[in-house]
Amino acid sequence: MQSKTRGLENYFDQVWQQSNDIAALSYVLAIKKTKLDPEQALLAGMVHNIGVLPILLRLNQISALKYEPKLLIQVADLVIPKLYPTAGKLILDNWNFSEEISQIALTHNQSEKKSNEDIRLRDIIFIACELNKIPDITNVEVVPEAFVSSASFQKIWESWSDAVENLSELSDEISEIKDGITN
Repeated sequence: MQSKTRGLENYFDQVWQQSNDIAALSYVLAIKKTKLDPEQALLAGMVHNIGVLPILLRLNQISALKYEPKLLIQVADLVIPKLYPTAGKLILDNWNFSEEISQIALTHNQSEKKSNEDIRLRDIIFIACELNKIPDITNVEVVPEAFVSSASFQKIWESWSDAVENLSELSDEISEIKDGITN
């Protein structure tokens, strides 16, 4: 695999780490804050960004990019965000994942439109993805306004300070799940 991914090792590591982090957050949130199946949340978190992998492999096969690592990274930075959700949905459909999980490949970065609906798996994955973008989820001072005002967030917490308090209480469990996935 090393020769097939030369120059993209950091991308692969980032995708793997992101999957682990989001899966752990999703699992703990599903157990503690919903009636959703935590195993489904874990699985959805693990595969939400699966579409990145075949794109990385394909980019590395383009001869014009193969020996230009800086250009390869620049192209990856431009192409991957645009293509990976659709690629992920296609992969998960091909692997016969449930429609709910394969749809998450497309919607993991979008909040539900209505807050009056019950919390769904896509809400949990969206929340975990947004939390994963925040360097310190225990900092009450840095309020991610767009996230806090999203319908998905409001299905679980009333305010950012409530979320921070709750997430601080859950941090050991989240770390334990991350460690279990990694090891």
